[in-house]
Amino acid sequence: MKSPIDPLLNVAIVHIASRLLPNGFDVSDEAPDTYEKLKAHLCAGKRMIVWSGGSEATVYGIGA
Repeated sequence: MKSPIDPLLNVAIVHIASRLLPNGFDVSDEAPDTYEKLKAHLCAGKRMIVWSGGSEATVYGIGA
């Protein structure tokens, strides 16, 4: 598991995400790659989806 750059920032991000997305989000190899595609995806009533690639370069850890 990757350690966050700033543990307190990570806690804040996880808290904010849980408030904005109370039902969580999905992670996939295939996700909308533009704002317009993401907006259409969400407006169609689908759950938030994020791309699974690039996670090795994130500044966030996993969980709180």
